[in-house]
Amino acid sequence: MAYTKHNKFQKFFAFTFTVFSLLQSVALAKLEQILLPINEQERKVTFTFYHFDSSKKATLTEIKINLGESVTSSNSIAAISASQNVNLTYQSGKFEFSKATDLFIKNKNLLAAPKSNGSHKNTLVLTDEKNRHALLYTPNVTEKELSYALRDYLSKSNIKYSSAIIINTGNQCGFYKKNANYNPYYLKELKKPAKALVIK
Repeated sequence: MAYTKHNKFQKFFAFTFTVFSLLQSVALAKLEQILLPINEQERKVTFTFYHFDSSKKATLTEIKINLGESVTSSNSIAAISASQNVNLTYQSGKFEFSKATDLFIKNKNLLAAPKSNGSHKNTLVLTDEKNRHALLYTPNVTEKELSYALRDYLSKSNIKYSSAIIINTGNQCGFYKKNANYNPYYLKELKKPAKALVIK
């Protein structure tokens, strides 16, 4: 009898843990749109995130037509545009950046001095030390404004992203997220990007 009760408890615990893990994974895989301040005058613009964890797969792929086609043809969940020379890999649920890559966030510290004063759209990859990740699309902002917005976001977010890399800038930037049986959420690029970072 004692063994049976213990065995039932083990099965119940295993089931509960599995459900919790699935719920946690689903909670992490989500679209987030948030108004963030980009300067001390508290001007706000909308930043668009897609959060996901190490249970998902990330792949760089060449774009033939547009970002939306790349997502649908590869049966992916979400994607952002990437430049031709983006240098990152994704293995075992973890992003790896080349040592030569200029990180926008490094060891939880944001870029100190902007390299450009120009305003443009951006796509970024963010990751933390627990292999939680996000795709990010920004509207037209300067690097200084991007840094200001991310500092505000990270101060309030439950996930403390420790690394980030800009993988595309300008009119090639786009963001695509499937939406079950409804129309996808598509921030369409104005020019064809070279690559897409797709999430499955």
